[in-house]
Amino acid sequence: MKLKKEFINNGIKSNILLLGNITIDSFTCFFNNTFIVFKTIDNCHYLVYTSKNYSIICFDLYHKKRIAEIKKINKELITSFRHYIDEISKKDLVLTISSMNNNLRIWDVKNWQCFLYINKVYNEGVLYSACLLNDKNNKYLVTSNCNYFGDSELIKIFNLEGNKIKEINESNDATLLIDIFYDKKHSKKYIITGNKNYLKSFDYEKSVLYHKYYECYNGAHFSFIVDDKEEIIKLIDSCEDGHIRIWNFDTNILLNKIQISKYSLYDICFLNDNYLLIGCQDKTITLFDLSINKIINILKGHNNYVITIKKIKHNYYGECIISHGFENDQIKIWKIKK
Repeated sequence: MKLKKEFINNGIKSNILLLGNITIDSFTCFFNNTFIVFKTIDNCHYLVYTSKNYSIICFDLYHKKRIAEIKKINKELITSFRHYIDEISKKDLVLTISSMNNNLRIWDVKNWQCFLYINKVYNEGVLYSACLLNDKNNKYLVTSNCNYFGDSELIKIFNLEGNKIKEINESNDATLLIDIFYDKKHSKKYIITGNKNYLKSFDYEKSVLYHKYYECYNGAHFSFIVDDKEEIIKLIDSCEDGHIRIWNFDTNILLNKIQISKYSLYDICFLNDNYLLIGCQDKTITLFDLSINKIINILKGHNNYVITIKKIKHNYYGECIISHGFENDQIKIWKIKK
């Protein structure tokens, strides 16, 4: 890993330093969660990504070395990763998706054994996204479909034996991203989808639409996060038109719309309670202050669209940002100065 002494942004010394590339062989398609970075139950910090030869690579961020490589499986390109901790069995789980093949797997990180494989989740379209849902003592797999014809927006829910439990089919819309929101204040679970033209939330227990978050705008909603720190729960999403939109989750009222760029916005994540990191089509990362609705920094260093951004507390560097650009642009690490 090559380190830079300091990072200069438009002549202004930044408090976020680009340390350099972590990888030399990563490759990604145009999907969310193109890598994952996480702290394991055993207090290790791992980065998991897809290499150019379609292998899954598990990289130890502290010791700076590969600890596992799963050779390409049936010529499948892994397009998306998610990490979860099974509190009951005390295991780290990794969910991987091969979108073009409509297949998914769940792995035990301890030995990288696959214990769940579902082939052809959808007969038509593309399996863009999937996530795990905790329901009492059980876990369920929730999947989404990106298909303009046939079984569009058909949300499928499986148990971890691979058996389909139920389906939610609300309307004909192409779903790009799916996730779970646990409303702890009201003890409710919601499925949230980012679609071609809308955001939607579904009441998990009732399997019905809760809200559609829609403005007069036809374009993709690429990423979203929930801010539930205050009384009003906010749903924040990044859009193809270069805006972030902030919604009241429980009323679907648009609270704010802010233009970040004239280009598309991709992944977003919290830096802390007040700041957002936003990956942009113009190869930059925008640091946005939610308390004053203002851009306070633009980070440059990628050679292609910034598709995925994560934050982690590194054993050695402290608080860090990990980011990934499109196709052959490598995964980078940024140090956050105190």
